[in-house]
Amino acid sequence: MNSLSAEASRKLMIRWLVPFPIDGSGGHATLFAHIRHMAEAGMTCHVHVDLREPRSPLVRAAPVLERMRQKLMHERIYVHLGHEGITEPCAIAVATSCRNAYDVAASPAAYSRAYFVQDFEPWFQPMGTNFLQAEASYRLGLVPVVLGKWLTRVIADLSSVPPYEVPFGVSTDLYTAARDGQARQNAICYLHQPEKPRRCTELATQALRLVNQERPATAIWSYGSVRKPSLPGQHFGVISTAECARLYGSAAVGLCLSASNPSRVGFEMAACGLPMVDLARDNNLYDGLEDVSLLGLSTPKHLAEALLHLLDNSIERERRSLLGQTIMHKRDTQTELDASLAAFCDILSGKTANSCSFDATIPLRPTDNMTLKQRLVRAFIAFHGF
Repeated sequence: MNSLSAEASRKLMIRWLVPFPIDGSGGHATLFAHIRHMAEAGMTCHVHVDLREPRSPLVRAAPVLERMRQKLMHERIYVHLGHEGITEPCAIAVATSCRNAYDVAASPAAYSRAYFVQDFEPWFQPMGTNFLQAEASYRLGLVPVVLGKWLTRVIADLSSVPPYEVPFGVSTDLYTAARDGQARQNAICYLHQPEKPRRCTELATQALRLVNQERPATAIWSYGSVRKPSLPGQHFGVISTAECARLYGSAAVGLCLSASNPSRVGFEMAACGLPMVDLARDNNLYDGLEDVSLLGLSTPKHLAEALLHLLDNSIERERRSLLGQTIMHKRDTQTELDASLAAFCDILSGKTANSCSFDATIPLRPTDNMTLKQRLVRAFIAFHGF
């Protein structure tokens, strides 16, 4: 993607309203990567940290702000505390959550207003006022820039503005299969994030207990939270991306559950050649991991059976491992970042069309856009009970 001209860069300013970050937040890491990419292309980005978001009273805002500035260090990126700045003049004001979408929609000084969507946030709430307000945030007229095929189709069904689709990508330089020929260990690498209900912590731990009863010699490596799971095995806590890549390259099987948009972790595991187990839900049938992951029904028994199936079948693990590496080799981070940059350039130019091939005015059922292959995968899951 070519950088913008000097004249365009002087005129272009993007304001981002972002939730207060938490340790190990993948959503913030994604936001920061996209913001840096836009700055490198010549855009001036102001990042406004919303202090109204729920957070622990023990967390001081100033150190968090300094860490954000370090991560976003660029001459064209400015980080501010408070949401008020989103009302100041800019070319594009960008919402990044269902809560701050309303602030962006009401921003009086923005030339355009966009909505960077990484997950279906209504599902983070019980059915009620908060759910309905989160769902209504997609109807505010903001231009959606959406991560993943499944989520793009969901948002298209709700939004009056056609969404831009951004594919999932990973850093294939960091997330790659071990090159030293080291054999994988008899271990399950488990993403443990009890702070996020969509990670289905109780379901995952119950399934792992069943596996431990059947295969006590199989180690359980958990990571992702400072809170240790009630499981035997080693817990690594919140670790760096390099340490994540090391775990993915060393374990035999991965367990990464997501009940909403696919977790980026699944793509990173795939790039490292780690076959994994996830939930047999429509959100996991659109973005290319349905052949890499073994999808199990949402019960501890079925997820445990899927894990045991992979542990006991080395040929199956190897097939899925090679397939994951092949798929992700073509979907590196640059592909994702360039797609979002192109979307924002379109928004700036006033274009409303996008690359989606479906009619966003037609309500979509979950199976409307499934290929024959995806339908067969669903039939196989239903028949075998995985």
